[in-house]
Amino acid sequence: KIKKVMKQNQKDFNNTVDNIVVDGSNHANISNAINEALESLNSTSNETVITIKNTDPDKVIPIKNLSLSENQFLDFDKNTRPKIDLIDGPLNILVKKKSEIHVTMEKEKDAKLKIKNYEPCTLVLDLPQSADGKKKDVSITSASEIYNELKIDVQPNINSVTVKSINLYSNGSISSNKPITINEIEAKPQTTGKISNVTIADNFKIDQSASLELDNVVLTKTSITMKLHSFNESDIKRPMLTGSLGEHPSSIQFENPDDGSIPNENTKYTLFQGTFQDSCKNWGDTIKFDDSIFNAYECLSVDSQIIILEDGEKSLSVMRNSKKKSKLSGGQIAGIVIGVIAGVAVIGVAAICYMKKKNSLNSESEASGLGVKELTDEDDDQAPAL
Repeated sequence: KIKKVMKQNQKDFNNTVDNIVVDGSNHANISNAINEALESLNSTSNETVITIKNTDPDKVIPIKNLSLSENQFLDFDKNTRPKIDLIDGPLNILVKKKSEIHVTMEKEKDAKLKIKNYEPCTLVLDLPQSADGKKKDVSITSASEIYNELKIDVQPNINSVTVKSINLYSNGSISSNKPITINEIEAKPQTTGKISNVTIADNFKIDQSASLELDNVVLTKTSITMKLHSFNESDIKRPMLTGSLGEHPSSIQFENPDDGSIPNENTKYTLFQGTFQDSCKNWGDTIKFDDSIFNAYECLSVDSQIIILEDGEKSLSVMRNSKKKSKLSGGQIAGIVIGVIAGVAVIGVAAICYMKKKNSLNSESEASGLGVKELTDEDDDQAPAL
């Protein structure tokens, strides 16, 4: 039974939050207690936090078929090392103190596990031991909100982990003891964090005011979108991406400012700075300038600010060059070359035809002149003498 239920409205983390306190001493009945508390809730608040009190740190908490919406979270109060058995349904965890959370997922596919951490958190991911002893692939389909450091500790019986999406805020950082895949990552305004040991499979969106350090991050199939707001010097004080930048992404594009502003001509705006495993030039060549307010890029030495294109520590900057409309693609250059060759060929054929026709007319004219001369000489020999 629910021994104590308390509801109050307060401003917490800049949101209106409903707080519900549930006694969790009866671990076997805790899911029912949470659902009963949610049924008693009648609120239009932005967020609901269900604080679970009196849980035994040495006992496993079974979670099954909770009626949680995306903005409703569980907080395990003073238990900083909760052990949870996620049997089925959603599990949204709010972390307001430094914690280590151990989650064993009964179903490895479509696990609805969401983390929202305001303090550093280690998330231990585990599966029940399989009968055949084979490792399994885990897919997490919820979108987590990371405000501080999140360390993911993947246990040995898991082969791989794929996460649908993660939004980074404030000091949001992600790392893992073994490589994991995240389909989409978005760094919100003012985020300063680090991403380590992660493959970003699809989309990576970065706000102009965010700055992230990368370490062992695979971007080869990633589309990077840079969200721009303005071009004031104060708005671009640091690169959006730093660190070990690895191989180049599939594409880099921009979302232009909503107010329609454009950058100053020939002013360099640094996007990336660090060590390029792939050449900086290859990164620059993936920038889509077609719909952009920029039209050129430069790779610069971090120390000397001399333009270089070799590997090493450098920065990649973009600009709006007044003397350069846009960079021609390989296909455009090939089209121009083919057009020039075809034009030269047509002119050559026309010249040859003209010369042949001219020579033919000259030959006919000479032959006609000789015939008249021979006839005149013959007539002169046959003429009677006077």
